[in-house]
Amino acid sequence: MILILEFLGQFNGVNLMASVPWLACRNFLKNMLKSLYLFTILSLSVSAQSVKTPVTNADFIDLEVKIKEFIAGKPDRRIPLLVRNVFHDLFLQKKAGYHGCIMKSDFVENLENGGLAGINENLSSLISTNFADKAFSLGDVIAFSGKVAVEAAYPCLNIDFKFNRSPCVEDEPVISNEAPSAFIDSIEGLEGMFKYLGNDITAEDMAILFAGAHGIKGARAGPSGWFGVFATVTSGKNFIAKTFSSIWKGTSERTLFQFFTGDTFNRESSIIRLPSDMIFYPSKVPKGSRKDDSAQATNIENVLRGFLNQDRTVFDKRFEQAFTKMLRIGNGDQTFVSNKTSQCPTTPTTTRTSTRTSTSGSTLTLSSTSFSSTMETTDVSSTSFVRPTDTTVTNTVAPPTNTFATPTNTVAPPTTTVATLHTVSSTMETTDGSSTDTVSFIGPSEGPGYPIGPPPPPPPTTTFYVDPEKDLIATITSSSMPLFPALKMIMAFILLI
Repeated sequence: MILILEFLGQFNGVNLMASVPWLACRNFLKNMLKSLYLFTILSLSVSAQSVKTPVTNADFIDLEVKIKEFIAGKPDRRIPLLVRNVFHDLFLQKKAGYHGCIMKSDFVENLENGGLAGINENLSSLISTNFADKAFSLGDVIAFSGKVAVEAAYPCLNIDFKFNRSPCVEDEPVISNEAPSAFIDSIEGLEGMFKYLGNDITAEDMAILFAGAHGIKGARAGPSGWFGVFATVTSGKNFIAKTFSSIWKGTSERTLFQFFTGDTFNRESSIIRLPSDMIFYPSKVPKGSRKDDSAQATNIENVLRGFLNQDRTVFDKRFEQAFTKMLRIGNGDQTFVSNKTSQCPTTPTTTRTSTRTSTSGSTLTLSSTSFSSTMETTDVSSTSFVRPTDTTVTNTVAPPTNTFATPTNTVAPPTTTVATLHTVSSTMETTDGSSTDTVSFIGPSEGPGYPIGPPPPPPPTTTFYVDPEKDLIATITSSSMPLFPALKMIMAFILLI
């Protein structure tokens, strides 16, 4: 339009370009065209935004696949970062919950959130590339990616999740006093955090969350001002065991204050703990460093120590409970239903069958399924765990046929005749006739009915006589059976005389 007016002005011999009214009109038209252009672009942008469809359960199932693919690129780095990210985004608004506020400039620049800007940019790119027409909120994506990361680190866990959270409100200020801080070194220092979360998360829950999150392989302190490695294997139980079994030293050498184990501190490889970790292990805080001497801290330390004598899965389930409780804060109103089956690691099984045939013709078949399991060593240097498959044993045995002749035992019943016993009395006298006495005894009757073998001993009878030579009382006992023949001979001799 401007070009047409300029052409007409030149054709009539009028230099419109030199006139003030023309310049004002020209500027006015330019501004109007610019406004029209911006309005058109904005309308197209709003139109593009308005066509985005609400997310569904199926969209989150597809998102889970994409997050797993993202994790698979660098699992030892990305899993710990996603878990850390979900914890830090929880605290950045007046009302607790996951809203994606961590991407606001003042939050990204916060020292405590160091290193998290990159992982959130990756998540935003993942959404814009794969779900451009879906209305995913960044808060939902951050919370959901934390769930996927925890389940990737601990395959037997199943974290509950709800979506459709509200977006970040730009004018809400940073809640600095309640934001996560590694400088906190007492349960009292965590009270503001618990109050902010609505007292749903307890001090014991926080101890479990620290151990489970920092117990993931590859979890590191940098680049947030601290340096070193929390864990070299994924196991919250191992994190606890290592904390109890190590001697810790405090250091501020080229780092913010933290604890390390070993002779010298190495920013890349030293095993470390932050002051906030050591709140719950007061007995392990080195002399000269601040520690929480409260009864509550000691009680939680005893709870953590109790996991050492149990299978690692006991801690894992407790971590599942605490992490699920954390994700419920600021929940959406849509429940996610996963279609995955159990992801617990298993070992390939080998079936071995052995068949043996006995001499009697019966067959015994044994079919067994082998398994392997790697358990924790006493020095917690290895903590991998594989659930064994059930052993199946199938026994097929033909029933044996045993035929025995019925034994015939014919034994004549013994015939036992007990001799009739009677009393025999005899009068005896001494050779000088000074005394006489009567000797009585029990003896068997004579005859063919005398039993085979020695007769049963008769009840003893005792008779006294006076020995004139020794003036003593002698005792004769009729149970002395060998005396019977001699007595009969003496009696016969006396009768003959």
